[in-house]
Amino acid sequence: MNEARDKQKKEMGRANVKSALLMFRMVFTIAFTWLMLLVLLMAAARGNESLSVGFALKLLAFCAGASVIFCGAFSELILKGKSFIFRLTIFMIAFLPFEVTCFYWMGIFEGSGNAVLWLLFVGTFVLSYVISVVLDRVVFAKRGEVYTQQLIAYQNERRQEYENDQQGIS
Repeated sequence: MNEARDKQKKEMGRANVKSALLMFRMVFTIAFTWLMLLVLLMAAARGNESLSVGFALKLLAFCAGASVIFCGAFSELILKGKSFIFRLTIFMIAFLPFEVTCFYWMGIFEGSGNAVLWLLFVGTFVLSYVISVVLDRVVFAKRGEVYTQQLIAYQNERRQEYENDQQGIS
């Protein structure tokens, strides 16, 4: 019995690792592609005709680190059975200092900035968190309504089948 349970745990662990690695690949690819497109559009808008290899490598490293944080928060590898809001909170807490550090490293942020810029940056970050939480609550409530309606319909169907079976027996 214990051997079967141990084998099942190993298989689940492997499945979680595989799922996390697939998630990493997807998140990393999407993040790097979109950020590279945004950087190229910004460079073109400013009239820059070139992008340094160093900056592209830093962007690559930033996307890899952000993807690791994302997968750590949203895969079942580390946080098993946690809610979306819990995972989102862990992600945001880990991602914000990583992002700020990388932005300084990449030269996007310079000096200490000023209060208005920091409020705008952190405000955007907090606003995206709040929007995500509200959307989750709305989607969760709607999904709950749909599941409840489907459950009631299923129970009514089963009740009807049971009553029909009982009438057939008598």
